[in-house]
Amino acid sequence: MRQNAAKFFLPKASALFFLLAIAGFTASAVLPATARARLVDRAVAVVNNDIVKLSELDLAIAPYVREIRSQHLDYEEEQALIFKIREEAINGLIERKLVDQESLRLGIKVDEKDLDAYIEQLKQENSMTAEDLLAALKAQGMTMEGFRKAQRESLLRARLMEREVASRIVVTEDEIKKFYEEHRDRFEGKSTYHIWSLSADPAGGEEGAARLLEARTALAQAVSITDVGKRFGQGLPKVEVSDLGFWLLSDLAPFYQEKVAVMKEGDISAPLQTPTGQAVIFLDSVTKSSGKSLAEATPEIRRAIHNKAVNERYTTWVASLKKKAHIKVIR
Repeated sequence: MRQNAAKFFLPKASALFFLLAIAGFTASAVLPATARARLVDRAVAVVNNDIVKLSELDLAIAPYVREIRSQHLDYEEEQALIFKIREEAINGLIERKLVDQESLRLGIKVDEKDLDAYIEQLKQENSMTAEDLLAALKAQGMTMEGFRKAQRESLLRARLMEREVASRIVVTEDEIKKFYEEHRDRFEGKSTYHIWSLSADPAGGEEGAARLLEARTALAQAVSITDVGKRFGQGLPKVEVSDLGFWLLSDLAPFYQEKVAVMKEGDISAPLQTPTGQAVIFLDSVTKSSGKSLAEATPEIRRAIHNKAVNERYTTWVASLKKKAHIKVIR
């Protein structure tokens, strides 16, 4: 992947919608009252003394169903994918109900002050003002009351996870050292290569190949690459000079990796036979980023090990809740 490729940013409204989705927004928070009145709702799962509603399930899978249908698959394949998404979503909603019930049982609460601070943090992370938030909610047909309810539930779950799962995990220094040794390539400095190509006119035959050699000679004699491009880009046969940009060695095609790996800054390759004809590679510069020592990498490693352990323990913890719960899926 080119390192100077354009960056893509998530629009503010889309970022907020993502936050609402992962917070588990309910249909009552999203749909206007008139739309809710038209819903024919039913239970799709019983979880102890609670239920998962069809409206909750439909809302959870709606973005994925739209994506699947936009691919214009065969009907059977489309339905199979939707069924799979539906089953996974039901399971996720059941787990969320169990977590919510456990929060209630343990008396975990979120007061208004904590909720306000949490929403402020979300706004800052998404570079949103209060006006931006209100506009985004309005665009999605959501109310502030419903939004606050969803965020309160999200914060309750986070606190429960911290109490029941995350707080019980201890990452040792030996684990950190082992991770660092096993992932040295991740923490070593990486070299970025600025590469240019000089390509012969495919229709130029031997004359085109000879002109490419002339351009290579001029470059070797310290003529700047831009001047070489201007001089040999005129007349026939032309030599096309292209700035290929900045690359990590690992991102180059194998053919070019082999060549660039043995080149030094300022080197010019011999003419190479490529699928489109003869070409020369010019390595303009090599920039190496500084790596991270064990001490510098420790916070990142600790988070990685901790997050992995949290995911593993969460799965085990939820499985234990399921084992003790009364769960019935209604298809």
